[in-house]
Amino acid sequence: MKPVERILAVAQFLLKAKRAVTFDEIAAAFPDYQGTNIESAKRKFERDKESIRELGLAISYIEETPFEAESGYIIEASESFLPPFRLSESEHALLVAAAHDARESGISPFPEALRTAIAKIGADGARDKSVIVREQPASDREIECVQTLSLAIADRCTVEIVYERTDGERSTRKVDGYGLIFRLGAFYLVGHDHLRNCERLFRCSRIHELRVLPKNRASSRYEIPEGFSLQAERRLDPLHFNVHEPERAAIRLDPELHFLVTERWGDPDEDGIFTIETRNLDRLITEVLSFGKRAELLEPLWAREEIARALRAILRAHEA
Repeated sequence: MKPVERILAVAQFLLKAKRAVTFDEIAAAFPDYQGTNIESAKRKFERDKESIRELGLAISYIEETPFEAESGYIIEASESFLPPFRLSESEHALLVAAAHDARESGISPFPEALRTAIAKIGADGARDKSVIVREQPASDREIECVQTLSLAIADRCTVEIVYERTDGERSTRKVDGYGLIFRLGAFYLVGHDHLRNCERLFRCSRIHELRVLPKNRASSRYEIPEGFSLQAERRLDPLHFNVHEPERAAIRLDPELHFLVTERWGDPDEDGIFTIETRNLDRLITEVLSFGKRAELLEPLWAREEIARALRAILRAHEA
């Protein structure tokens, strides 16, 4: 049984129990805790207990008392789950529309889980398509990558990736994943880059190979730094995601469109050229392409070839 499967199964086992459950009873139900080395099995269970706590479940050990017939482990449902809540009609409609669109557009890495969630909220009725905003569908490779990364992060397993930079250069990286974010049509892995020895973001569509490194005695579980906030990362402007070292870019944009970007790009010079510093050229290229012929990326020169390649792909698609 895979570690993530075992952790979830143990949590479910304890939630269903009507009383405190001893380690021997848990071991009898899960072969992974059995064997001749009982101390090793107990250490594995201790690690799994920590993982269960990280999921937000209040697992604890109850000592035998006059009020408790037996010692053992329990998960307090009242301390682990939020009370039921009700959605207004408009909130329900908005949630249904967003969930359906995420599933149908292919951007969700867990479409079956999303289908189950839609069914649970009773979302079989018609939906208002006017509130749906479609993003470019994620490729099968990207969805599989996000699924694998999600499990690796949950189990705190370091991953080894072959990553392609915007300029086409590929390198092998080891990354301790902290979380995944989805912004403006793209998934990003946030984590500690062993090569650069710093926190970096990796665009999942540029991960060409992915391997989850097995944990052994020489490599313990990594810890996510105290104070790290995935929400804070998500609130950043994607142009400033720490994907690569700062890169200077120059863009010419039709004057009547300046008002759309000055808050984020700053003011243009007297020739109408915007000069910005970005750590995520992929995102800048996407923004420039969205303006069509009314925008031109002037620098860096190698990024112009990226735009030309994207435009050629669009032409081929239309010709087909």
